[in-house]
Amino acid sequence: LYDGFLIAHGTDTLAYTAAAMSYMIQNSKKPVILTGAQKPISFESTDAMMNLRDSFHYMLQDDTNGVQVVFGQRAIAGTRAKKINTLSYQAFSSINFPDIAVIRNSQVIRYITAPRGGNAVFELNLNPKVFLLKLTPCSSPELIEEIYRLYDVIIIEGFGVGGIPDQLLDTFCKCQNSYKPQEKVLVITTQVMSEGSHISVYEVGKRLEGKIRYLEAKDMNLEAVVTKSMWIMGKKPASWEEIETLFYRTINYDILAGSGR
Repeated sequence: LYDGFLIAHGTDTLAYTAAAMSYMIQNSKKPVILTGAQKPISFESTDAMMNLRDSFHYMLQDDTNGVQVVFGQRAIAGTRAKKINTLSYQAFSSINFPDIAVIRNSQVIRYITAPRGGNAVFELNLNPKVFLLKLTPCSSPELIEEIYRLYDVIIIEGFGVGGIPDQLLDTFCKCQNSYKPQEKVLVITTQVMSEGSHISVYEVGKRLEGKIRYLEAKDMNLEAVVTKSMWIMGKKPASWEEIETLFYRTINYDILAGSGR
């Protein structure tokens, strides 16, 4: 019945919604656009009117499709948007991937044209039992066993390119090996916003090889890692190989081709 869909969304969690919808609605030939505003539409200095106008202009383009974010005159893939500013109108940026397009004076300048192959796929089952652990220099291993008991996916935000202190690493290995591979999933990413994780640079990468099964986020956004993990576990995978295949499959530009382990 409709040619496109525009969702007005609060900016604080917009990136999570855009990433989640990228996995819930795949191969859409119609645009699903999320936008919002840093200042309410009732304010004289609001950016809401500009973002709404740009969203409609962008949706009307014949080659606009899939889940994207339009904000601050930029169109961003749904899995690559991240809020980087709390107050300024340029609130969102595309991390580790180019903008899909920019909108200037109602004119769309497109950089990337998405393919239109296949039929739309809707997958609504998400598993919310995903835990994000941000490491600090004083992180203690005492809570790790409890985290494993309560959650199905444990995402570690490591230091630098993905570093993990030895005392924590030993506990993670112990906990991970106490479950079947498909029951608990360990994902390693980085606290650094740009350029992704590269844990092979550290000794931790060499220590993990052959000891436990884990996934590395590489160049994926944190929002994409969290919601993709929810989507994968919502499918109730029967094996580790299935989990790994789904995680490293490129969906809406979430991971660069060849980034998988």
